[in-house]
Amino acid sequence: MCAIEGKGRISDAKVMAALGWQPGLRVTFAVAHGVIVIGADDAGGQAICGRGCLRLPAGLRRAAGIGVAERVLLAGLPEPGRLIVHPLGQLDRWSAAVHVAVLGGVR
Repeated sequence: MCAIEGKGRISDAKVMAALGWQPGLRVTFAVAHGVIVIGADDAGGQAICGRGCLRLPAGLRRAAGIGVAERVLLAGLPEPGRLIVHPLGQLDRWSAAVHVAVLGGVR
């Protein structure tokens, strides 16, 4: 979990280390199925900053339904080398059926 900082920056040293991503690595962004997908790409338009942060462009945040200063779940997938940014609202929707089942069908 991490909070989106003022200008859309995310940072998590453990996730970046698990991916093997270092400052200066160039990345590309996409939105798919309501999440932001980030991948390493030499032709990417943005690089990881010296402190290990990435700035999520405002248009991508809007497309994924991520608000200002919102918390997100970062999922680092070493194979195939992707970082997935999950908005919390989506996690609530995904887990709702499990929560209902655990409570014996009570909403």
